[in-house]
Amino acid sequence: MSFRGFTYRLKPNALQEEAFLQFAGVCRLVWNLAL
Repeated sequence: MSFRGFTYRLKPNALQEEAFLQFAGVCRLVWNLAL
Protein backbone atom coordinates (compact mmCIF):
# COMPACT_ATOMS: atom_id res chain seq x y z
CA MET A 1 0.00 0.00 0.00
CA SER A 2 1.40 3.39 -0.92
CA PHE A 3 0.39 6.77 0.38
CA ARG A 4 0.60 9.99 -1.57
CA GLY A 5 0.81 13.36 0.14
CA PHE A 6 0.19 16.81 -1.19
CA THR A 7 1.80 20.07 -0.12
CA TYR A 8 0.13 23.41 -0.66
CA ARG A 9 1.71 26.81 -0.24
CA LEU A 10 -0.47 29.15 1.79
CA LYS A 11 -0.75 32.78 0.77
CA PRO A 12 -2.57 34.35 3.72
CA ASN A 13 -3.55 37.99 3.79
CA ALA A 14 -2.45 40.14 6.73
CA LEU A 15 -5.48 39.27 8.87
CA GLN A 16 -5.10 35.53 8.30
CA GLU A 17 -1.35 35.66 8.97
CA GLU A 18 -2.01 37.38 12.30
CA ALA A 19 -4.54 34.66 13.19
CA PHE A 20 -2.01 31.92 12.29
CA LEU A 21 0.66 33.53 14.47
CA GLN A 22 -1.77 33.87 17.37
CA PHE A 23 -2.85 30.23 17.00
CA ALA A 24 0.79 29.09 16.95
CA GLY A 25 1.46 31.11 20.11
CA VAL A 26 -1.48 29.53 21.93
CA CYS A 27 -0.36 26.06 20.86
CA ARG A 28 3.16 26.78 22.12
CA LEU A 29 1.77 28.01 25.46
CA VAL A 30 -0.36 24.89 25.93
CA TRP A 31 2.56 22.64 25.00
CA ASN A 32 4.88 24.35 27.49
CA LEU A 33 2.27 24.17 30.25
CA ALA A 34 1.83 20.46 29.58
CA LEU A 35 5.54 19.89 30.07
